[in-house]
Amino acid sequence: MSSVVQNSSHPSLSYADSMATSTSDIILLIGRVLLGWIFLRSGYGKIFDIPAYAATFPGRGLPTFLAYIAVPAEFFGGIALILGLATRYVVIVMIVFMLVATFSSHRYWEFTDAAVRRAQDSSFYKNLAMLGGFLFLCGRVGTIECRRLATQAALTIEDSTVALQARFDADVLSHEGIRQRSEPLRTFLRLFASLLGRRIWIAPQPSVRARD
Repeated sequence: MSSVVQNSSHPSLSYADSMATSTSDIILLIGRVLLGWIFLRSGYGKIFDIPAYAATFPGRGLPTFLAYIAVPAEFFGGIALILGLATRYVVIVMIVFMLVATFSSHRYWEFTDAAVRRAQDSSFYKNLAMLGGFLFLCGRVGTIECRRLATQAALTIEDSTVALQARFDADVLSHEGIRQRSEPLRTFLRLFASLLGRRIWIAPQPSVRARD
């Protein structure tokens, strides 16, 4: 089966296509590190004084105990993203964190001051852009993971097939060796059976004595 490579619609962009394909892994790594660094840096300033940060939650309409969940999720989630640990699952946690943070802390439409409204508006859409990055990362990592699992499954099937073939060949060779080694014995038994049958079934001729 021949594989078909989809090139760019414009010939002049074919170099960009090949470059994107060859550097996709490093680009994904850089994007993951940059996303993780934002949360690592932000969480580092809160994790050593969570009670002070929790005191700001009632003003946002959130219970204070959520701070003891949100801050570790932000800090350690950033570390996990940078290191690439359980990326898809960490991304799901970070998406939930971002949704709660965005719609509780950056409701720009509630502010009347122009400067504050503009700052909150910027933070709101910045968070939405980061959510888009998380969704892309989750989908991209999921695709890579599916390919990896498919490759592992194919290799496992191939290894099993090779092992079964090798075992079959070994059994054939073993039986062939046994047959060859037992051939002299089988020949002797056939010869012995032949002689025994002739002794049993062929009666000896009576001796003829001369009459007096």
